[in-house]
Amino acid sequence: MSIEAELRAATAPTSTGRRRDAVLAALEIFRVLDVGITTNNIVTFLYLCENEGISVTELAALAGLNPATASRSIRSLAAPGARWSLPPHLGLIEVLGYGASRNSKTLRLTPLGVEVRDRINALIEQGVRIET
Repeated sequence: MSIEAELRAATAPTSTGRRRDAVLAALEIFRVLDVGITTNNIVTFLYLCENEGISVTELAALAGLNPATASRSIRSLAAPGARWSLPPHLGLIEVLGYGASRNSKTLRLTPLGVEVRDRINALIEQGVRIET
């Protein structure tokens, strides 16, 4: 299915006739990836989308997470074959072993991560608001 078709489906009327707003449609994108995805995983991913190339420490500070929580989220967002990834192994980010210090790790999006980011950006541009 094309991204455009997925976006139409994500914001189409539900069985009650109400369209999904952009926020709910974005959350549905994450739920399709894995029904057990956590809020910390989503927040970590979204901060990385806005700050690609930052370190684990910088991401933890930006996201307001302690370093251990940020590390767990990053590991969950990594691909299954990554050396230290954790379930659900979403494959959205990769960890590169270079940075300012010897132990510093730089983060970037994988092609799947870029695709998810672009879908969410398209939803935001479409601008379906929460109906009151």
